[in-house]
Amino acid sequence: MTRRFISLLLITLLIGGGIAGIAGCGNPATDEPQNQPPASTSSTTTTEDSAWPRTYTDAAGRTVTLEKFPEKIVVDYLPYWEYLMALGIMPAGASSAEHYRQTWDAFEDYEVSGVEDMGDPTLNLEKLTALAPDLIFIATPDGVENLEKIAPVIVMDGQLGQDSRYALREFGKILGLEDEAEERITQFDAQLASDREQLSATLEGKTVVMLSVMGKDRYFSARRGEFYDPALGLGFTAPTGYPEFGAGYQQVPLETLAEMNPDILFLAVFNGDEAIAEELQSSPVWQTIQAVKDGMVFTIDGAAHSTSIVSTEYTADKMVDFLLAK
Repeated sequence: MTRRFISLLLITLLIGGGIAGIAGCGNPATDEPQNQPPASTSSTTTTEDSAWPRTYTDAAGRTVTLEKFPEKIVVDYLPYWEYLMALGIMPAGASSAEHYRQTWDAFEDYEVSGVEDMGDPTLNLEKLTALAPDLIFIATPDGVENLEKIAPVIVMDGQLGQDSRYALREFGKILGLEDEAEERITQFDAQLASDREQLSATLEGKTVVMLSVMGKDRYFSARRGEFYDPALGLGFTAPTGYPEFGAGYQQVPLETLAEMNPDILFLAVFNGDEAIAEELQSSPVWQTIQAVKDGMVFTIDGAAHSTSIVSTEYTADKMVDFLLAK
């Protein structure tokens, strides 16, 4: 059980209530979580007849009407899986579910064994038909005509991948969980504030770079608000030349990284890319970086690259543990 799992439980008590799935959700097959807080996949908003039907205009401009709360939801994009879990809902199925069960360390406090694999990497129509979901969330409108023959389909806004607070509010709006979304955002903000306070002395006067290893000679960075915003994030200070807020992930050549010369460096290394990261760290250019000289390079798995809420909390947790141990 991680420090963040315990902290989120305490925050839930402090704000007077809580949604299920703070750090775990029930197995959809049994609806009973294992070693986790009691799960609840609905609220008074979703169970009252007056809350339904609900209508939502999706990113493709389609108007989608849901007649009742969807008990079985399928997603085709990992962040949607995370946002549903943050609201206390475990999807019934997801694309690449088996892959993420085996490789996504950010799921360590969640019971995800009951999520059916709906195809890798795209949704399989035969598997969807057999599962008979009540709602399908997808990232692009490709193939929507076939999918909507099986269940209502909502194409989600691309901004959801960059803004956890916005994403939680949108999913809350769709599912009648607006209050739960706001409570979860309060928890998220409170945990980041607690982490920021703990790290303030360690980070004073230090520049920080987050670098994702995406293949040989392919390194990317983004100035993510959850980490670099001085008021709402962890309060990292970016070096000169680091991507600006809102620019998304930008490729950073090794020579440019050396020019940034950060004091602290976090590497996001996906499962299977360990050899690439080792090769990077053997470069003479790498050896000139201040963080390398000072032993302030920390490797986190691929979840550190993801901008969705569960991965962000997991990553922040790892960062705090690394830095406070120094």
